Order: sequence, then C-alpha cells, then structure tokens
Amino acid sequence: MIEILQGEDETFRQAQPGRPGRDTKFVRQSRPRFDVTWRLDAEALVIAERDDGVFPLLTNDRGMTALEVLRAYRRQPKIEKRFSQFKTDFAVAPVFLKDVTRIQGLMAVYFLVLLVQTLIERELRQAMAKAGQVDLRTMVTHTFPLEDIRDAFEMVDAYADGVVKAVIRISDP
Repeated sequence: MIEILQGEDETFRQAQPGRPGRDTKFVRQSRPRFDVTWRLDAEALVIAERDDGVFPLLTNDRGMTALEVLRAYRRQPKIEKRFSQFKTDFAVAPVFLKDVTRIQGLMAVYFLVLLVQTLIERELRQAMAKAGQVDLRTMVTHTFPLEDIRDAFEMVDAYADGVVKAVIRISDP
C-alpha cells in the first residue's frame, strides 16, 4: 500500500537586502512537500502469488492442437525480435550511401546476417530437442473450449487435477 502525504517546508528570508539587524523583518515562505510511505499488504501478496505464471492461451485456429498453440506462442518473441532487429539500427559506424543500388545491397547484407543468425538459433533448438533437454508435450495438461473458460481459470487458480498449462480453444460462433 502506498500513501502520499502533503506537507509544507517553511523557510524564512530577509524582506530586504543587507546585513540583518535587530529590526530586520523576515518573510515566511512555504513550499509544498510530498512524503511517500509504503507497506506490503501480506494478504494481497499471498493472493497474487497464487496467480504467478498463470495465463490463458487463446486461438481462433481450430486446427491447432494445444501443443501447437503453445509452440506458436513460444515462437512469438523470436519473430518479434527478428522484426525489431530488421527495423532498428545496427551497432556499426554510420554509413552514408547516395546510390540506391548500394542501399539495396547493404539491406541485402543485413537480411542475410539476420537469416544466418536465425538458422544458427534453429539448429541450437533442434539439438536441444534431440538431446531431450526440451519437452513441450508435458507442459500442456488440459484443454478447454471457450464455453468452459471459467472452469479453466478456476482449475488453474486452484492447481487442481495436476494442471500445469491449460489451453482455451476459441471456436467459431
């Protein structure tokens, strides 16, 4: 819980310039001051901890299995990373090109670098799967239709029936 309290800081300064004396008048000045205090709400923290790692995966592709939905979800950051890398500046010295064909050539080189990086990462993932270091099949334990979304959330919230990951499938209306 966070609380913000407003107070005042008071200062006094001489009304006129010069050396202060017995008859010197002072002017009171005040400025607002904000103090922030906080404390942990232990009950809210316990409730929030129950939901750690719980999130729904929704899809409108009726042909995907629960495992395929999870794999597609797990690929999303990699795809977005590629777009981000392609759209941002590379950490190299500035290049000032005036000829369109040279700009196209430089973009082709950037694209090939991203392609090689992607292929290296793919090889690494395939090697990890072959070595048995990654097994997504054991993660998705339950699948629910959209109509049972409330039951899905209640089951995951209660960690009932050994649920690890639950997938909610969206069907056409």
